Amino acid sequence: MDVREEILTLRRQLEHANFLYYVKDAPEISDFEYDALMRRLEELEAAQLRVGEQAELTEKRDEIRNSERILRGVSEAAALLQGDEDTDGAVTAVTVAADALEQAARFAPSLSDLAQRVRDAEYALSDAAADVSDYLDNAQFDLSALDEMESRLEVIYRLSLKYGETEAEMLDFLEKAHNELSDIEFSDEKRALLEAQYEEKKREAVALAKQLSSKRRAACENFSRRVKAELAELNMPGVSFSVEQVRTPLTNFGCDRIQFLVSANAGEEPKPMSKIASGGELSRIMLAINTVLSDTGMTETQIFDEIDTGISGEAANKVGLKLRGVSKNAQVICVTHLAQIAAMADNHLYIVKREEKGKTFTDVCALDHAARVREIARIIGGDDITPLKLKMAEEMLQRNEGEA
Repeated sequence: MDVREEILTLRRQLEHANFLYYVKDAPEISDFEYDALMRRLEELEAAQLRVGEQAELTEKRDEIRNSERILRGVSEAAALLQGDEDTDGAVTAVTVAADALEQAARFAPSLSDLAQRVRDAEYALSDAAADVSDYLDNAQFDLSALDEMESRLEVIYRLSLKYGETEAEMLDFLEKAHNELSDIEFSDEKRALLEAQYEEKKREAVALAKQLSSKRRAACENFSRRVKAELAELNMPGVSFSVEQVRTPLTNFGCDRIQFLVSANAGEEPKPMSKIASGGELSRIMLAINTVLSDTGMTETQIFDEIDTGISGEAANKVGLKLRGVSKNAQVICVTHLAQIAAMADNHLYIVKREEKGKTFTDVCALDHAARVREIARIIGGDDITPLKLKMAEEMLQRNEGEA
């Protein structure tokens, strides 16, 4: 903000304060603060500060104070360069020297460069002599302006004792004072404006949250129905599943609390899923949920542990098919002890613990096709792996690979 803008701003603040004081009879600042503001404004208007003015005035003042020395020195330089009636000056001497070297260079070509350098010096010296002469012809030192400059510098110095050493610091001080006064004068107005903006944004947020609640309510019924259908296919037909939507104060997530309620046995009151479901049940419920959500791409990796607890036969086969369906849109990691489920995987990792020097280590290695067949055969019938078990494992892998 420059000085003119600062003055206009302070003027507007004073006019506003006058209006509140004399018309509204509701002053926002005290008489002392108002008077102090007026004094700063009057002082600033009278000074009309300009950045760099102090340095310019100081330079001009010093020139006027030393005008005799300056003229004496420049006149002496002009005489030495140009000479007078009795003496040749430096320009003439260098010209003669350049001519002499050029004559010598006619017989000694190696002197040509030196002769040219002296000739260039003559040109530069001639230009300098002309500039010195011009300075003498145009030099003006207005001694009458010296007092005015001194007075002006005194004003700037006096202001610097109050507001800062330089013009920039003084103007910065005034800008800060303006901001402080603005906060005092318009604090109520700003607060009212912010409160109005807050209420407006709050109304918008509540309206959006209600829209979100309506969409959630419409989605919950369809989602619950589809999850129940998936659970029935996973050999959990008696499980009750529903989505609870409870109204809450407005948060970043809307104005609802959403949780899944599950009743694992008929006649039981549905409770939050995390409180009643066992590990295997929880895995299968999560599988049902993720099957419904598999085409949304919400999760890149899903892990299922003990998903085969309490199931076998056709139910296990259905769990494997559901896992395969989810794996089309996400990476699925499953820990299983059922051959039907293991055979449907695209890859198998063998995990085994071992002890070495009193420490326990866990090894994980990827299995090739032959090793996959052998491990599935071991799951089917234990460590006694027979050709029949290997054949069954091979057939399971081939069948599932053909269906994939």
